[in-house]
Amino acid sequence: MVSQSLYVTDASILFDVVNGGIVHEMFQLPSLFITSDLIADIELKNPPFTEFHREGLRKKELSKSQDTALNEIRKSHKNLSIYDISAFVLARDQKVILLTGDEALRHFAKSQNVEVHGIIWILDQLIKHKIITKADAIQALRQIIGHNSYLPKKECENRITLWSK
Repeated sequence: MVSQSLYVTDASILFDVVNGGIVHEMFQLPSLFITSDLIADIELKNPPFTEFHREGLRKKELSKSQDTALNEIRKSHKNLSIYDISAFVLARDQKVILLTGDEALRHFAKSQNVEVHGIIWILDQLIKHKIITKADAIQALRQIIGHNSYLPKKECENRITLWSK
């Protein structure tokens, strides 16, 4: 039996998997995905949290101490939304990888020694676990880019070249 890893995801990753047409595929990974109740209840409207929940996404309510930490971080990091910080706090406290496409959140999490990955890493994992082909990954990445994604252009080009071999 393959053990499952736990990941905390923010909304940007969920929007990317929708745009890439790989929602079902992401949840086929041998992983458990959670998000904060703030993201699930407020930020996920279209598509709604229930669509992700059907696939396996779980939401976790922040504790009082996590709410306090969120508010303290927010005071000194105005470039991060409460939603971003909620995902960070969950990942930090659970000591798991944070999945995000938000650059400010990525930099902050790394500065706090929280491991961070994004949609390209997820596509790599889908290929590694033989859930999608390299051609499928290229198509998904192009669809994500086509939805005004802020992915690093050079990294996307390099990955498409690698997957094309």
